Amino acid sequence: DDTKRLGAQLPAGTKIALKTGSVSAARTVAGLVESPAGPFVVTVLTAENVDRRWADDNAAEILSAAITKAAWDVFHPDPKLSPVAPA
Repeated sequence: DDTKRLGAQLPAGTKIALKTGSVSAARTVAGLVESPAGPFVVTVLTAENVDRRWADDNAAEILSAAITKAAWDVFHPDPKLSPVAPA
C-alpha cells in the first residue's frame, strides 16, 4: 500500500499501483487508485521544485497526495467514503 505519496490522504488500505520518478528538481508519480466507485488514474509531474529534499514531507510529495485526495473527493462526494484529514 502506498501511504507516502498518492495514498497519504486516502483511507487506510486503499490499493494503489504506482510508478515514480525523481531527480533533484523534478518529481513524478502516476498511479491507478482502486476505489469503491471504481478505479481512477492520477498523474502528477513537477518541475523546477524549490523543495529538493529527499524526504516524505517534500512539497512535491504533499502536492501529489493533495491532488489524489481531490480526485477521490470528486468520485466520492459521500463524506462516509472520504478520508479523514491528516492530523
